[in-house]
Amino acid sequence: SAGCADLPMNLAKGPNPANPRVTIVSGNNIVVNQEPIVVPKGAQNFSITWELPRFSSYTFPEDGIVIANGAEAFKCNLEAGRTRFTCTARNFITKRYKYTIKVKDGERALPPLDPSMVPEA
Repeated sequence: SAGCADLPMNLAKGPNPANPRVTIVSGNNIVVNQEPIVVPKGAQNFSITWELPRFSSYTFPEDGIVIANGAEAFKCNLEAGRTRFTCTARNFITKRYKYTIKVKDGERALPPLDPSMVPEA
């Protein structure tokens, strides 16, 4: 009989904190599949890559991901035709960080979202 026990362990754990999915609901609302993003304990130089839906009109602007008070702790850059944004922690994450996601639909800016990331307990 097939059941949950047959799933590979990595699927059973749920969302991947290194690759949160960004989707747009009702054409206007930014949604991330993880709130908060839980960064693995003791992960050094941990990278998080936010990815927009493929083959859509959505893109990240230059400031697509901004981590509040995170300039010293993170290095962030826009990638891959503006559909991916990667931030790498320079060290261990030890506290909650709020961040802002901005997405454009063509030239139109969507209302930004302000989720957070936290260290694993």
